[in-house]
Amino acid sequence: MSRRSGTVRTDPALYRSRRLRRATVRPLRLAAAMVLLGAALSASHAAIADATGHLPGATDSNRAVDGARVRNGVIAFNLDPGTGAQIKTIRPNGTHLRTLVLDRHAAAESPAWSPRGHRLLYTRATDTGCHIIVAHSDGTHRRNLTRHHRGCESSPTFSPSGKRIIFVVQSCESCRTWIAGMDRLGRHRHRILAVPAGTSPEDVVVSPSGRRIAFEASMDADVKPFHRALLVARRDGTHLRTLVPYRFDAGVHFDWSSTGRWLVYTRWSENPPGHESNVVLIRPDGSRQRQLTQVHRVGRAAGGATFSPDGQQIVYRFANLESQRFWLSTMDLDGTHNMRIRQLTTAPQGTAWAPRPR
Repeated sequence: MSRRSGTVRTDPALYRSRRLRRATVRPLRLAAAMVLLGAALSASHAAIADATGHLPGATDSNRAVDGARVRNGVIAFNLDPGTGAQIKTIRPNGTHLRTLVLDRHAAAESPAWSPRGHRLLYTRATDTGCHIIVAHSDGTHRRNLTRHHRGCESSPTFSPSGKRIIFVVQSCESCRTWIAGMDRLGRHRHRILAVPAGTSPEDVVVSPSGRRIAFEASMDADVKPFHRALLVARRDGTHLRTLVPYRFDAGVHFDWSSTGRWLVYTRWSENPPGHESNVVLIRPDGSRQRQLTQVHRVGRAAGGATFSPDGQQIVYRFANLESQRFWLSTMDLDGTHNMRIRQLTTAPQGTAWAPRPR
């Protein structure tokens, strides 16, 4: 008797017939089992997706621009060495620190990259006003988008398509401050929403879907110091709501993950008495807040966080305020693998991580 088949090999023709039948039936049974398993897995994934809004195993690294997978490029930030703010870039490993924008007649602040990393937006601030500048990724071919418009235009950011620019505008000192939009040539301007009275915004970001905007608003320091909030609204300015209340002093710099599942912000950004600055993750609906850094020592601070383009890391600033030492640092989304990549003599501000398509 054959151990493999369990049949008596007395009739070769019968044996070949049974072997052929088994060879035909087994793949059919296997195929049917695979179909049932696939259906079960699909149902399981769908159930988890309904509960979490995210499929198991799918990560922010799945983000693509024009069909190309996005990799992490250089990190931009503005730094003031005492002669005016300038924009610098550095590689994620802390090497190749270089000056990207140096304007001897103005401060260069709030860098923001286009979705494909080919263009750079920033604010050019002087004593008489502030303008929005667009340049090539290497800082050349700069063009003033504010041009003849009066007042201050600042904190620019690209829409996910790269065709529109969202920014903050205040036409005069007594005028209401607005979140506004324009095309990438500075034309077709429109107002989106008026910032709450008695507050001033310092940063604005657009969700990856383009359907929502988030911005930080700070109360007058003479009235309520250490009071900053993070607010979210629809792209048309409706349904404005407070995501992080003013009492938590939400930092002036924050970011939206590439999947839209998370926002990262700084709580107690000014290190008010009794509170140290820390980096926090939060869902766009205000749920599942999670503190990523664990700074609990007076004179220490962590903040100014931004997501990497692939969504796997966060870059932020760590500071020893007593010795006035500052570091650019990176960590994973769960707060692990924390690494200081570069020490700096002054505080880096407005970090922006450039995408680098394959």
